Amino acid sequence: MWTRCRTRLGLSEEQVAFSRGVLRQYGNMSSVTILFVLKEMRRKLDERKACEEEGIALAFGPGLTAELARFRYLPSAGVTASVPLEDAYA
Repeated sequence: MWTRCRTRLGLSEEQVAFSRGVLRQYGNMSSVTILFVLKEMRRKLDERKACEEEGIALAFGPGLTAELARFRYLPSAGVTASVPLEDAYA
């Protein structure tokens, strides 16, 4: 199913690398999987000092459940969280 979605949406392997990496490392954790993917994406984009980036998130559940969200990454402008990012997912 994953490969079919990537092919139909015309996505490159690079564009799905975050999802594949999280699924490879942790397996399918149901709803929380997206949080791990977003964390990894943010970490890599911060590392690259990336400018604004856009993406989509797809989720598939039991039966015929499907969800889609479009999002935009905006680099932080010197804003610091009260909880270190590493601890936010602990």
